[in-house]
Amino acid sequence: MNTEENQSHFTKSELLEIEASIIQMKLRLAAASLPQHPMTLIYEQLDFLGAKAGSSGRSEWKTLAMASMLTIMDSRDLSPQNRRLLWSVFRQVFVIIK
Repeated sequence: MNTEENQSHFTKSELLEIEASIIQMKLRLAAASLPQHPMTLIYEQLDFLGAKAGSSGRSEWKTLAMASMLTIMDSRDLSPQNRRLLWSVFRQVFVIIK
């Protein structure tokens, strides 16, 4: 991708894909029965990413997405197993970041 494309905003189709990815990630993590506190943090971060997708450039949003996941994974409330699960689900559902 060239610099101009990196700074452009997502298309409507891509925004729908991001929204669907956020919903899918929430559903998969809810099924994993993670503790309540990290789930609250995860949902807040995912909602933040959803809100920023429409107003951020591609590169900025992708950086925010990675920073959000790192923030969540740094939580002391997540076991190593749950961190691996979170990272795995993130990589599966957010294919737009690749």
